[in-house]
Amino acid sequence: MLNKNDCMALLVKLEDQGININVPMKKLMVSREVPLEVLRFISDNRGIEASNFYEMLRKKHNQNKSKLYTNIVRGVDDATDCITTLNCLLTQILLYGAKLDNKEKFFKEVRAEEISRVMNEFFRDESIDRASALLGLIRSDLLVLEYIAGRRELA
Repeated sequence: MLNKNDCMALLVKLEDQGININVPMKKLMVSREVPLEVLRFISDNRGIEASNFYEMLRKKHNQNKSKLYTNIVRGVDDATDCITTLNCLLTQILLYGAKLDNKEKFFKEVRAEEISRVMNEFFRDESIDRASALLGLIRSDLLVLEYIAGRRELA
């Protein structure tokens, strides 16, 4: 997901395009974490590519009954399912990213490097704990992005 520095950079780019960023920048500066209002502002004015990616996964799920989206949203208990889900997600990230001009930013937004690192650690020690925790973080990212887009209520 986007950190404070990423959000600041995106807000400055929006300002360069003539968009008034005073309110979201002030909120960002006084907060320890990135406020949802700032993410919503960025999404409304520029878009967050990770949001488009997860929406694409959701549509694939609805059309083809793909398990990937379901496994992310509902979580998985089985170690093999967890690793398979992360591996499939990384493949989809790479395929989607191949079409983008700014792959680096997208890869950061969707935690591609973290997924890759956790997969490598799993192959070394077969510990599922980090993979399961990362899948939980990805689920949280997805739910926040859906909330920002107005497709989900926070529980």
